[in-house]
Amino acid sequence: MPVWGYSTEIPGDYKWMDSLPPRLAYTTGRLDANQELVVTDGTRVIARKSLEEGYWNFLSDYSPDTLTMTRDLGGWNDHEAEVVLCPLDREIERLPINPPPDSMGSYAIRGTPVWSPDRKYVLINHRLEKEDSEPRNVLAVVNVETYSIVMFEEIGYSTMGKWTGENQFECIASEQIDDGTKDAIVETIVKRLRLEVRNGASELISEHSIPASMYEAILQPGEFVLLCDSDGGANVEKGKAVALLELSSGKRTDLPNSAPNQPSSSDRLSFDWSHQSKRIVYLAGEGAAREIVVASPDGVVDKIGLEDNEEVGGFHISSDGMKVLFSNVRPKEFQIFGMTHLAIWDLSDGTANTIKKLGIWSSLMSDLGFSGSGMASSSAKWAPDSRSVAIPNLGWTSDLDILTAYEVAEYAEWVETANK
Repeated sequence: MPVWGYSTEIPGDYKWMDSLPPRLAYTTGRLDANQELVVTDGTRVIARKSLEEGYWNFLSDYSPDTLTMTRDLGGWNDHEAEVVLCPLDREIERLPINPPPDSMGSYAIRGTPVWSPDRKYVLINHRLEKEDSEPRNVLAVVNVETYSIVMFEEIGYSTMGKWTGENQFECIASEQIDDGTKDAIVETIVKRLRLEVRNGASELISEHSIPASMYEAILQPGEFVLLCDSDGGANVEKGKAVALLELSSGKRTDLPNSAPNQPSSSDRLSFDWSHQSKRIVYLAGEGAAREIVVASPDGVVDKIGLEDNEEVGGFHISSDGMKVLFSNVRPKEFQIFGMTHLAIWDLSDGTANTIKKLGIWSSLMSDLGFSGSGMASSSAKWAPDSRSVAIPNLGWTSDLDILTAYEVAEYAEWVETANK
């Protein structure tokens, strides 16, 4: 089936479940009334489950048949939420977790939760509240069989990590260091720590001090840090020096400079990373020399050139690192209702010229991440098998949201046939 299409009354969250063949889970219904969780394989609805009112969001799956979700109970400023296990065939089970709120009122789960291989433990960021002290954000490990909690209070937030044994976890934590006046961040300390989940002990494995002008992001699951050095902003017009830093070895791989004036409302690099294939995609070069770069810790894998008037953004690389999806629009085509081009670059045959351009009608360009301030990162998501990609977009009327999943090869063939 080339295209899966779903209409929802109010836009909700969605994710590909960690299962094969791929299954798509999404929420539908009004935020102030009962909602519904729907799971489909593209040909039929596999499961439906009623949800209470609130803002529901997906986290990493507990198992192929059990989702992990957060439910925002209080709205924008109340900072009240819960974390639940949502089996498709049983009642919802609430976990003893208090998700930390961030400054915008959402819940800073960050790179967690991370489930142990036997699914006995979950490592997750937790809001610790005591009567005699201010609330603090800490890292916690919950035994989902006994509901016992071990907290690592000295670590604070963990962005991500991986289980290295039955009762051991290696986490990545970062700490920002200011200039002593709290007016400016001067460096970021990235730490690798080994945690013992039975007694709460922690051991520092290594740490790296990264100047604030270079630090961009820790990449899942925490093996690499993305560096983007702009010399404190002096060379923004020439783009940023991009590099990958391997935390275990300290090896740095320099990559082509990013393109200046990134298509984003901020000065952060627009990129995507596949932790399975260890590949990154971003826009590099200047003017006629602009190109989309796919790279790995070993260097550049491939490049693709662009026309001078092409505006691109919303990069998404598939899990296997063989396909890249990005939005592509020319200035004269930028309009409220118009044709947006999806470009899918296929690397699997070893050439740099295999591009599939799919025309998608949409309103407000919301499906590809276009906004009034320019291009922002899109919310498209690749399926685990890298054969399908899902894109949420606003429909023709303001009260309709559409979630569409495209089976890439079949849809491309269907478009080509229809255009003959």
